[in-house]
Amino acid sequence: MSQYREQLPKTVKVKCTDNDKVVDADLWGYQEKKYIDVTINTVRVRLNWTGRIYVGSMAGYEFTAQAPEVVYFKQHR
Repeated sequence: MSQYREQLPKTVKVKCTDNDKVVDADLWGYQEKKYIDVTINTVRVRLNWTGRIYVGSMAGYEFTAQAPEVVYFKQHR
C-alpha cells in the first residue's frame, strides 16, 4: 500500500494592493480554502480565503496572494 505526502513551497508571492509591489513571503502555515500564514519583513500576517483569493492586512496595507502550489509525492516502502 502506498501513501502520499504533500510538500508546500517555502515562499509565496504576496502583492500589496496599495502600492502594487510583489514580495516573496515565507510560508508558515496553509489550510486549503481557509487561510495562509506568511511572514513579511519579520512580521507574521494571516491571509484569509475570500472565495477567490487570500486577503489580509498589516499596518494599514492590504495584501493578497494566490494559493501555493502543493506537490504530492507517492511514498514507497
